[in-house]
Amino acid sequence: MRNEEDSMGKTLALAMIMGAAACAPSPDGSGTEPVPDRSVLVMDPSREVLHAAYSGLGTATRLRISAGSAWVAMWERIHSTMSPVPEVPAIDFDREHVLVEAIGSRSSGGFGVHIDSVVTTGNGAIAYVTRSEPGQGCMLTMALTQPVHVVRIPREAGTITYRERTVSQPCR
Repeated sequence: MRNEEDSMGKTLALAMIMGAAACAPSPDGSGTEPVPDRSVLVMDPSREVLHAAYSGLGTATRLRISAGSAWVAMWERIHSTMSPVPEVPAIDFDREHVLVEAIGSRSSGGFGVHIDSVVTTGNGAIAYVTRSEPGQGCMLTMALTQPVHVVRIPREAGTITYRERTVSQPCR
């Protein structure tokens, strides 16, 4: 039942994003008209590079990486608390960029971050990010966490703006 609700919620959210992306104010301000060249990239496992509760990113970080040397440095920073550092995933920077979203250190478990989707437009892209926090009364891991999400996006995404929301996760 819970999986069906989650699936329906994601489908509804995608439909709302696509519907909102389909129209924009007309140049004369009289109504709306379709906007060409929009697409929605919903994150799937093939685009996800890393999704973890523990990282070396103790401060909030939002970054777009477009070169291999910067990617290697960020990978090492993300894994600076780990030994050995896992092998750096190969990214084709001629075709893709990497988005890194981290919320910094938290005093317990139950926090998270997820890049839900990226909507590309003719002049850029909008990344939709969800930050989650534990609900009131939840039993939590008493350990420092540093949630991070890393995804690959098409290089042609252009300038990226972010829309984020914070949700409180109920206890089960």
